[in-house]
Amino acid sequence: MSLQPLDKKLRKQLENTIIKARSVAEAAAKAALERLCVGDTKPGEHLTEDVRQQRNKHRAHGRQLGALIKYPNRHQLEL
Repeated sequence: MSLQPLDKKLRKQLENTIIKARSVAEAAAKAALERLCVGDTKPGEHLTEDVRQQRNKHRAHGRQLGALIKYPNRHQLEL
């Protein structure tokens, strides 16, 4: 069973779909991190203890990756 390459038109359509999907996924990830107040220096009052622990793990991981750039009261989230 040999696989045939996709037609040029289908390859381009696949490429465009992947680019759009990545944009949607990145926006959703950023929104989730903002809801967790990952970029804020202090946790939000609305966060439960379990969610605060999750937030702290995300912040620690971001620091390991160098993704958090320090500002006086807020970190810049870079995806």
